[in-house]
Amino acid sequence: GRIEVPDGVTFIGDGAFSYNDFNRMELILPYSIDSIGNSAFYKCMYKCELRLSDNITYIGSNVFGGWQDGGCWNFYGTFHIPSKLKELNSGAFSALGYDGSIQGDIVIPESVTRIPEYLFSDMQIIQISLANQVDLSIPSGVKEIGRDAFSGMRFKSLSLADFIEVIESGAFQNCKMLFNLHLPKNLKTLGARCYD
Repeated sequence: GRIEVPDGVTFIGDGAFSYNDFNRMELILPYSIDSIGNSAFYKCMYKCELRLSDNITYIGSNVFGGWQDGGCWNFYGTFHIPSKLKELNSGAFSALGYDGSIQGDIVIPESVTRIPEYLFSDMQIIQISLANQVDLSIPSGVKEIGRDAFSGMRFKSLSLADFIEVIESGAFQNCKMLFNLHLPKNLKTLGARCYD
């Protein structure tokens, strides 16, 4: 079966699809959506393609979260952060693709000025770049990387641009494949257990 949100809907509210088990059902979100509320897909089970339109300007906290407490899902497809996104919130993409079916690189939009805590923690994304690793592109407006923002991800080598001034605790902890980490020259604060 399938669940199709009608074209013309602009907002998916807080917890709209949370705690649902629609495994093997297709979820279709229209391109008219410009905002997704907190925990909209929290602890859900779906088998559907993840499609985030470039019209989306707001994604709330913990939108896809919940696997640690027994939730899981089967989103698949190419990961893409909407280019018009103005604000990223805590844990928005945490644990997304935990079954390993999401692919792509991480390109953070130019409009974003801070990478919040737990944003991508434990996100499992298939490496499709030539270097067989996830590429990370951070815009020059970002000065701060929040706590545990990238913890548990599959980076092999990472060079952070010099405009970043603050890296909070645990930002890259449990990145078990990360063997090379270049820290910014302008770094002013480096939190505890940033990398282990």
